[in-house]
Amino acid sequence: MNLNRLTLIIIFLIITLITARSDENWNAKGLELYKQGKYKEAIACFDKVLKSEPGAYKVWNNKGNALYKLMEYEKALTCYEKAMSIEPDYENAWYGKGCSLTQMKRYKEALECFERVLELLPGDKDGEARREEVIKALSLVDTKKVEEFFNRGNALYVQENYKEAYEYYNKALEIDPDYIDALYNKGCVLNQLKEYEEALRCFNKVIKLNPTYSNATNKKEMLLKTLESSFSLEMVRIKGTTLENDKKFITIRSFYMSKYEITNKEFCRYNVQKVNALDNMPVVNITWQEAAHYCNWLSKKEGLSPCYGENNETGEITFLGLERNGYRLPTEMEWEYACRGGTATDYYWGNNIDDRYLWYYENSNLTFHSVGEKLPNNLGLYDMSGNVWEWCNDRHPSGKSFVIRGGSFLENAESCRSDYRGSLSIQQAIDIGFRVVRNVP
Repeated sequence: MNLNRLTLIIIFLIITLITARSDENWNAKGLELYKQGKYKEAIACFDKVLKSEPGAYKVWNNKGNALYKLMEYEKALTCYEKAMSIEPDYENAWYGKGCSLTQMKRYKEALECFERVLELLPGDKDGEARREEVIKALSLVDTKKVEEFFNRGNALYVQENYKEAYEYYNKALEIDPDYIDALYNKGCVLNQLKEYEEALRCFNKVIKLNPTYSNATNKKEMLLKTLESSFSLEMVRIKGTTLENDKKFITIRSFYMSKYEITNKEFCRYNVQKVNALDNMPVVNITWQEAAHYCNWLSKKEGLSPCYGENNETGEITFLGLERNGYRLPTEMEWEYACRGGTATDYYWGNNIDDRYLWYYENSNLTFHSVGEKLPNNLGLYDMSGNVWEWCNDRHPSGKSFVIRGGSFLENAESCRSDYRGSLSIQQAIDIGFRVVRNVP
């Protein structure tokens, strides 16, 4: 074995061991702070672990427990579900999820969780006690009052008095949050009121409670198409998945990605001074920060929550999290998943270079080209390989630069592979542009 290669392997193993030990220390410190009732400080420790080890399902569970103590039940629920997506039979996560759902008065779902706990740990006293508590809560639900509110909502709906109908469906759901017909009708009312994203949340919950509820599935699909028609950009809906990587399960949520790289024409609406080329060319010489600013501008334009915090004094940009519904740059994982479009080959069309799909060094005449001139991938996305590099949301593992993906008209074929990772510090270049994504509600 080459001596330099052996040295690199040894260095890599040492760094890996140091990182693992550091993660163990932060988790232990977080657990100690949790015992002391310092839940916010504990969460900060758990977050340090999860930043370097996102597949640490027990740490996700620990974070969920701390959020539960802070009575942030929705956030706790998200953490428990994250733990379960990595380790589906982790009984502590099922228990924590059940407790959170109980606090949110979602008793039917909570009951399913505690029953799962008892399948995994037969005779568990805490699981049995919680199950009995939920069964008792379900028996106290005032079904007569629920039906009264529901029927009143239906009468108002028929009269096209949607705002009052909404109030009565809400009253029914306050008593029984899992009343599926009230949830569905509430979604229909919100659709009429053009509150599309809130309507989608109702239909999503109906489908989660009963996957065979076909009306909700059909309404959701119709509503997504309505929502998509209102987008400022042409977007492609990309269905989420769960991937296995090094024996860890990683979930990618459904998201939209812009069909093309952002063009001069589109960017000009935000910053006319920045553009100096033809309308349909990809905008280039864009820094990562400028791309993030554009995402925020587009989010505000459509009434969405911006994904980046902007400090006007320092110019610092802070990513606010994947849960925001606004536009953002794709994570590196989202980018590659979308680029591959279900393929496992070197490029999304096969293992050999094919000029029909990309602009690169050999065929570009050393200049970028209008978007959409080459063939798309299986998902209908254009120029995912070649033409211009695209900024991703992630920093390079070195921490000193942001990731760029896709290769460019100045690069060789190797740089245009689906799995190739480039990096650049926060600056601009003639062959770097970007495209945007946003979550599917």
